[in-house]
Amino acid sequence: MGPLTGPSRFSLVWSATMPREVSPDHGRPTMDHGLSAMAPRSVSPATAVWVLACAIVGGVLVVLAAPVLPRWPAAIVYGLASLVCHQRPERSFYWGPVQFAVCARCTGLYVGAALGAVAALAAGHARLSASVTRLRPALVIASVPTVATVATEWAGIWAPSHMTRACAGVPLGVVGALTLAAAAATLHYSGWPPRRGLSPPLQHS
Repeated sequence: MGPLTGPSRFSLVWSATMPREVSPDHGRPTMDHGLSAMAPRSVSPATAVWVLACAIVGGVLVVLAAPVLPRWPAAIVYGLASLVCHQRPERSFYWGPVQFAVCARCTGLYVGAALGAVAALAAGHARLSASVTRLRPALVIASVPTVATVATEWAGIWAPSHMTRACAGVPLGVVGALTLAAAAATLHYSGWPPRRGLSPPLQHS
């Protein structure tokens, strides 16, 4: 190609300096590629239920095993448990001479939660998703034994035993874990809209 003549050179410079109309998707594939790496991956309902159930069971096992753990892990468990439980000695189970990390009522709640997590795995995410509406009234019904023991105890009508408090908490723990698993089965990333890239900068005339 020969050298550009005067008019051709002027036309090339003029077209390079004039503002261009940028389409909404101009430059976006490159930016979307980088943002897609930061976007959450699609999580299947079965995986979400499995992870939640394992977390519940593992957490319950750690709390119940606190009396036999080494000193520093036990101190962490007892410290964290104190945030959600009064840990009153006269209301707690003992492993030999060592008090449990939570009271008897909380022990029943946690045992029930572990049982509910196992039941959620056995039921599968499809059944959990279909049972969301039924779990709401079930959660209210399951709370009745715990509410009844607390109310009668506060009113001075009845002083339930440790085992009674624990057994009253099991149904609430079971249904509570099933409710969380049902939420995990229905709330996942696959329904999220794709993340969009940054808008191109405005062109000034």
